[in-house]
Parts: sequence; structure tokens; C-alpha cells
Amino acid sequence: MGISNAQIRWIEIGAAYDYGALGGLADIITIMTYDKHSANTKPGSVSPYKWVEKNIKEALKSIPANKLVVCIGAYGYDWPVPKTAEIKYIGQREAQQRADSHKAKVQWDNDSQSAFFFYWDRGLKHEVWFENGFSITRKVALAKKYSLRGVAIWRMGFEDEQYWVKLRKAISK
Repeated sequence: MGISNAQIRWIEIGAAYDYGALGGLADIITIMTYDKHSANTKPGSVSPYKWVEKNIKEALKSIPANKLVVCIGAYGYDWPVPKTAEIKYIGQREAQQRADSHKAKVQWDNDSQSAFFFYWDRGLKHEVWFENGFSITRKVALAKKYSLRGVAIWRMGFEDEQYWVKLRKAISK
């Protein structure tokens, strides 16, 4: 007996929690909008824009916007491609340092609104996706678009100064 596609979709968009009950009981609800792609998945954005928005919309069906905080990551993953070694959880600062040390060009994925790059190490190709100052501005814009209470950040200390500069600017707009 397996899980159906309908059950997977139900779990993926937050139905594993009773948002209505939680929204009625709590003053503030913080939803995790990161790890769409992780050490357990194929490479991809940690927090794809459309996925984050879908989770916000789902939560807003039961939780008032003034109680909802969207939690954004400040990290990424380094996937060996093909997966022949351990997938590394890395901070935003470390991802940028890794790109610099391997002379890899950090690129921007318009669909997910996330940064990524490729590099080679000891003959093994790596694909790195991570959140940075530019991607956080997109998530802050979503919080503002839906008049949410605010944003939270997962894994303080993984970001660099540019992340904070962009975050402050996005919040103050």
C-alpha cells in the first residue's frame, strides 16, 4: 500500500497541519518555505518562488495574514552530479566562497528566483543552489504582496553582509 499522488500533493502544500486550528490558537504562525530541494532530492532551488507563493496562498486560506510569517533560508546545497558523494548543506557565505575558489560563475534562475552554479572538483561535477541577497528580496516581496506579518530567516550566521543589505532594503521599500 503506497501513498497516492493526491496524498503527496496534500502533504506538500501544508495540509499535514491543521492551519485553521493553529491560526485560531496562535498569535503568530511561521511557515517553513525552504527545502523544496534538499539532500534527499535532486538538485534545485531550496526555495523556488512559485512554490513559496503556493505555500503562502495555502496557509492564507486558514490563517489571517497578520498572523503569518514566512521563513526564508540563508543556505543551499552542493550536489555531486551524478550523486556519487555526500550532498553538502552549505551556508550562503560558503556557497559564494566555493564559487569564487573554483572560479565558477554564479548564475540566476528566473523561474525559481534563485542563485546557482556548477563547478568541478577532482573530476566530479557539482551543482550548487543557494539563497542569497537577491533571492531574499523576492521572498520579502511575496510577504508584502500578501500583507503578511513578516519574514523569518533559517540558519542565522550563514548569510553575508550583502544578504543583510538586500534584506534591509527590501523591507524598507
